[in-house]
Amino acid sequence: MDSSQDKEALILQKKEETSVSVLCEGAPEGFKQYMERVRALDVDDKPDYRSLRGLFGAVVKKEGLAWDREYDWTERACAQCET
Repeated sequence: MDSSQDKEALILQKKEETSVSVLCEGAPEGFKQYMERVRALDVDDKPDYRSLRGLFGAVVKKEGLAWDREYDWTERACAQCET
C-alpha cells in the first residue's frame, strides 16, 4: 500500500468505528435519525429523500429556525463574520 491508500484505509476505519451517537453528539435528534437511516441503506437501496429532508424540516421547526437556505458558508452570512 502506498501512503494515499494507507490514509484512505485509516479514514474508512475511523468512519466505520465512529458511532452515530458520538458523531451527532450535541446535534438535534433529527441529525441522529438521518445518519441512522442513511447508514442502514444498502448500496443498491434508493433513499427516501422526502422523508430524509423531512427530518431536517422538523429540526428547523422545533428549533425555531428560518428555512431561508442561508448557510454559514454563504457570502451574505460570512460577510457578517468579517472582523
